[in-house]
Amino acid sequence: MSELSLIQFNFTNYFAIIINHRPFNPIHTILIKLVQSLIDSENEPKPSDSNYEEWKSNKEKVEWINKNTHEKIMFPLPIVELMVFRNLGHSVGKEISIDDKDFQLIDLYRYLDDVVSELTKIVISIGRRYNLEIPLNIHGRTTTTTSNITI
Repeated sequence: MSELSLIQFNFTNYFAIIINHRPFNPIHTILIKLVQSLIDSENEPKPSDSNYEEWKSNKEKVEWINKNTHEKIMFPLPIVELMVFRNLGHSVGKEISIDDKDFQLIDLYRYLDDVVSELTKIVISIGRRYNLEIPLNIHGRTTTTTSNITI
């Protein structure tokens, strides 16, 4: 499979998960793995290339998110995701202790939303480099992209 094919595959899968996502379903660790795979699908640019700094920044940001989730939490994403979704049956005001810090469940969920926002920015920046279009609707074998829409 070529580099571009892998990038297109991961790009489309990322947005397929976003589009088909139901609220309160854990997707964050899946999304971060797709973004890591998307970055790893690219050939590592040389330091002299114009996109090297962006590529390096994206790679470091994804690694940081996976290790720390959010600047206010500083705890690994998979564990935070597990704690949030395990406690969703409780009140959103429920206090959860992470590394001797107390958080309300709703705040942790908000931080996970921030993670999705950051990951989406990275995916879009990679998509721009390869002129990929965001799929707006995915059904079976047909995909509606931004180029299929007339305004």
